Amino acid sequence: MYQSCDGEMSEFVEYQLTQAEARLANALMRGQDLNAFALEHDLSIHTVRNQLKSIFSKTGVSRQVDLVLLLLRGGVTSKPHDKE
Repeated sequence: MYQSCDGEMSEFVEYQLTQAEARLANALMRGQDLNAFALEHDLSIHTVRNQLKSIFSKTGVSRQVDLVLLLLRGGVTSKPHDKE
C-alpha cells in the first residue's frame, strides 16, 4: 500500500492516478457523489467529470460502480494474505 499526500492509504499508484484523481477515487469509494465532491473541494463539476474520465481511461472501466468494485478488489480495504 502507498500513502497519498492527504494521509489516506491507497494502491492507486498501480493505476498511475494523480493526487487529485486519487482523492476523487477515494471519495467515490466512500459513497460521495460528484457534485458533493466538487463543492467540498471548490472545483467545478466539469473538472471533476474530467478527472473521472481520466480515471476511467487509466483503469480500463467506464462506470463508477465498476471503478469502485475494481479498487475495492485491488486490496484497498482488504487485509494482507498470510503466506503459507
